[in-house]
Amino acid sequence: MYSVGGISASIYANRLRSEGMGSKEQAVHFASQDYEALKQECLEAGCLFEDPCFPAEPPSLGFKELAPYSSKTRDVEWVRPTFIVGGATRTDICQGALGDCWLLAAIASLTLNERLLHRVVPHGQSFQDDYAGIFHFQVASLQLNGSYEALSGGSTTEGFEDFTGGVSEMYELRKAPRDLYRIIGKALERGSLLGCSIDVSADCT
Repeated sequence: MYSVGGISASIYANRLRSEGMGSKEQAVHFASQDYEALKQECLEAGCLFEDPCFPAEPPSLGFKELAPYSSKTRDVEWVRPTFIVGGATRTDICQGALGDCWLLAAIASLTLNERLLHRVVPHGQSFQDDYAGIFHFQVASLQLNGSYEALSGGSTTEGFEDFTGGVSEMYELRKAPRDLYRIIGKALERGSLLGCSIDVSADCT
């Protein structure tokens, strides 16, 4: 019975994908949230949006070092961010103490491809015109981590895949193919996102 149900669900999901569901034109709303409707509600009520799925409360910070009421979060003040003005660049990204360098590196690379950036962060959003405290983003897949601390640790390629829905490739320089330079050149020609990282381990000197 469970197998049949699982197969049926899989077939149904594949059919929806083949019909374009989940594509840029037929994006699936997270938690059935409709950006335009929510924004209009806030504008009419004269209030700023507060996301019930990710509230400005201690559990949204973390579960270990950033657990509710831990020494690192006891005096945290929740504030609304300001948005990038005059265009986004890779130097706008600045990592703090959280180990989310993998995600920040992917975001920094995204700023180098304006077409992809505007697909992930659609035009027409600002802190001035019709600001309602709500913004929308379009990602190909989503890892729902549940808190900021859960973003600690990951691979830049995971971020690339979440933003684009593409398939990533990784090359270790110590085992790199002889035509790696050509591969990189072709990737750049096709508008691929590129990133690099170093593996810091105990035996590094």
